[in-house]
Amino acid sequence: MGRELRLAERFTNEELTDMLLMFGETHQQCRAAVVLYAQRYADREVPGSWVFPRLRDRLKRAGRFDVLPGRKFCSTLVCVFYDQIVVRLHS
Repeated sequence: MGRELRLAERFTNEELTDMLLMFGETHQQCRAAVVLYAQRYADREVPGSWVFPRLRDRLKRAGRFDVLPGRKFCSTLVCVFYDQIVVRLHS
């Protein structure tokens, strides 16, 4: 959990959103997402490959980028929104 909390402190919501989009664009291939993120956002800190699946899982589970203690489930609206993003990227 400590690693997850540090993510929200280290990156902005815009950066985290872009990471999630790169992960979807690369068909959820972690290392390819790192390379694509580094190419598109050369002026930003590049996250480790472990960040991408954890970020996806956190958003699906908690419905937000930052994690609230004790909150384990995301709202249906956020999960549907996430699924629509991934579907659009794969189309």
